[in-house]
Amino acid sequence: MLEHDSCNIRIGGTFSKFHLMSFLGLMICNASSGYLIYNLVFLLLFPKYQCLDDSGNAIPCKRLQTCENPSFFEEPILNNWIQDFDLRCRSNFTIGLFGSMFFIGKVVGMMFLS
Repeated sequence: MLEHDSCNIRIGGTFSKFHLMSFLGLMICNASSGYLIYNLVFLLLFPKYQCLDDSGNAIPCKRLQTCENPSFFEEPILNNWIQDFDLRCRSNFTIGLFGSMFFIGKVVGMMFLS
């Protein structure tokens, strides 16, 4: 039966070349995945909404006000999930769930797949 100390000696000590190379490889993978994660915020970016008042003038309005007011138009910033999945009149919880599903999947995957 192998003991902890004998295993450390077999791999080259408590901090060996294996540990250094693994650390560097994992740090490169972690740093390169940031390009995907940091851009998730743009997928849920709301456009600027303009509601029309009774005289036909455009006034800035909030997202949930457009659900009650049928006469509005939007100035899209990006073509993202807000337009693709029609999230304009959804609750804040649903929209937040869209943004956090990637991280929930990552945590569940780390628990069960590794």
